[in-house]
Amino acid sequence: MALVPFPAHASSEAELGGELMYGKPALGTVLPLAGLTTAPEVLPGIPFARGLQQAAGAGFLLYCATAIALLSIKLWFHMQRSGDES
Repeated sequence: MALVPFPAHASSEAELGGELMYGKPALGTVLPLAGLTTAPEVLPGIPFARGLQQAAGAGFLLYCATAIALLSIKLWFHMQRSGDES
């Protein structure tokens, strides 16, 4: 059992059933995690966040395709140059 600096917290620890951290009860024992019970469509920022996530995914695929294209062109020019010198 942890040492409690203030006696008032000892009774609240027993009532809440949580461990004390620095003289205060742990967050999960005081506040219920209400966000887990809320439907995602109810939250106001979720559609916007989904749009951002889709845009980021498309941007990443475009970045990868551009990098592969540039590396392929560089390799093709390198192979053309090495074939001419021999």
